[in-house]
Amino acid sequence: MRRRLVIITFVLVFIAIFDLKAQEIQFVTTEINYGAISKGANGVREFKFVNTGAAPLIITKATSSCTCLHILYVSYEPIMPGQTSTIKVKYDTQRVGMFQKYISVSSNAPIDFINLKVFGEVYADKALVE
Repeated sequence: MRRRLVIITFVLVFIAIFDLKAQEIQFVTTEINYGAISKGANGVREFKFVNTGAAPLIITKATSSCTCLHILYVSYEPIMPGQTSTIKVKYDTQRVGMFQKYISVSSNAPIDFINLKVFGEVYADKALVE
């Protein structure tokens, strides 16, 4: 009986330690500054991240705070430990003026969600940007 208790305790400790080293999402940057861009410019940018944990990372949801910021690509396939991936976004540069928008990313990492920020200013006159 005592031996079983020791084995069960060992297994529970092992599971707890493994759980601490679970999947972790680490972004290279959580902000993209478009800076000053001209109307109609290429609004495509990428957020790069890596799974720094010891278990597969799965993005479960990615949503934009505005219809002017589109999520072009996000992989919902498991990202193995040490692997990198990207979330590709596109801001609608037909909208002139300053902007600050967010992408909310949920995953199976211990942190429930991460907010990614995009900001900048779109100018109607291309000469003002150069």
